[in-house]
This record gives sequence, structure tokens and C-alpha cells, in this order.
Amino acid sequence: TSVVFEIKTLDDAYNYLKNGLNNFCSHIIKIRNEKETEIFNSAIDYINNKYYEDINAKKIASLFNCSYEYFKKLFTKYSEVNFSDYLTKIRIEKSKDFILSSNADDEIVALKVGYEDVTVFRANFKRIEGYATSDFRHLNNRNDNNN
Repeated sequence: TSVVFEIKTLDDAYNYLKNGLNNFCSHIIKIRNEKETEIFNSAIDYINNKYYEDINAKKIASLFNCSYEYFKKLFTKYSEVNFSDYLTKIRIEKSKDFILSSNADDEIVALKVGYEDVTVFRANFKRIEGYATSDFRHLNNRNDNNN
């Protein structure tokens, strides 16, 4: 406040206002970044805990009170992959755990990790892992037998 009384010229006034506006904008950007980080981290927690449910980016955007387009951009900004790829990766990782810890067939594993269609599950598994679920089982059974 005492700085205001020291303003003598238009340049002083301009610099005072410019600095004040820069500080204000920096504060707004900081708050926005904190909110984005909070939304992203909450979304990741939600996905990691509810991967088996029928979830998609629109549902999660709605859950966190933001638009679908905003959520998609935010998710990609912080994760460097799109929502769908992240969810698929999580589901396939979880499916590997189910395959290794049970004798469940692909249909059951697919349902446990959120796939209604076993064909889609198998295709995603092969795309991400590089081989079929049957090959994954075979490779891991052989490795278990060698130990």
C-alpha cells in the first residue's frame, strides 16, 4: 500500500500494475495446476481401484465435475498417454496377475478386469504383451516348473 504513494510517473504506475498483474496471474496458474494435479491423481486412483467396472473418460470427467474434452487433455498432459490406453494397460497388467494366480480361463479373466468381450480382451492382451494369453500361461508355467 505504501508503494502506491511512491508512484510519481506513468512508468511507475505501469510497472506497479504490471508487477501486480504478473503476481496475480502466477497465483491463478499455481491454483489451476494444483487443481489439475488433484483431479489427475484422483482419476488415477479411481481407475486403479475400479478398472474392472464399466468406466470411460466421460464417466470419470463427470465424476470430477469437468468436461470430457478438458479431462481428456488433462489426462494426456499428465500421463503422456490417452485415457483409453492407460485403462487398457492397467486391465492387462491386472489380467496377468489373475492368470498367474488362478486357473481361470480367458472368459473369466476378461470379466474380472472389465472386458465383456473376451475377443477384445485377447486382442488387447496380444497387442500389449506381444503374445496370446495361452502363450503367457505356457511361458509362466514353464518358468515355475524350472524353479
